[in-house]
Amino acid sequence: MRVVAKIDEEIENALEEVEGVCAVLLNLSWELDGESADHNYPAVERCAYELWGLVDSEQVRRAVDTVALLTAVRDGHPLPAASVDGLMNRLKDVGASHPTLTQEVLDQEFQAAMDRAEGTWKEIYDDGSWDSEDERNDHLADHKHEARQEATSDRAARAGRFLMELCDHLAETVWPEVTEALRRADFEKVARALKEARG
Repeated sequence: MRVVAKIDEEIENALEEVEGVCAVLLNLSWELDGESADHNYPAVERCAYELWGLVDSEQVRRAVDTVALLTAVRDGHPLPAASVDGLMNRLKDVGASHPTLTQEVLDQEFQAAMDRAEGTWKEIYDDGSWDSEDERNDHLADHKHEARQEATSDRAARAGRFLMELCDHLAETVWPEVTEALRRADFEKVARALKEARG
């Protein structure tokens, strides 16, 4: 009886480890809200890496495998034929249901902002009204620097808003699927939800 109680305890610990990711996702969303408001691009980028680490966590996958193995032992079922990684690798048709944003799109938006600024600069700085070429170039350099800073801030805000939406979606939609399927020992569904989270 003591062995069964210990197995149940270990299963519960592993389940709680997986379920705990939800709270971390919500905290990360809250952190992103502040960093986006401050236009802190390096902090937003750090949060993006942290988010990827959460949804592609080896620790989470190990916890899922622990639940699968111990549940099979406790209930007298055959041991799992594949790890959750193996199950995920077999899945071909899992698309992401969550919002997506690529670096390419961010770069295109950044370039579009710089192109708009360039159009404005041409009107201002190519009108022939400057007393000297040096004065014109100094003002142009200042405006280019300001435009680059503004476009960078906009990119940080856009990335931050997207990452907040993604964190919220994962915490409110995808992660509950992971944890509910895990509690039901539906490991195929767990693998599908985890693969979707990584998509």
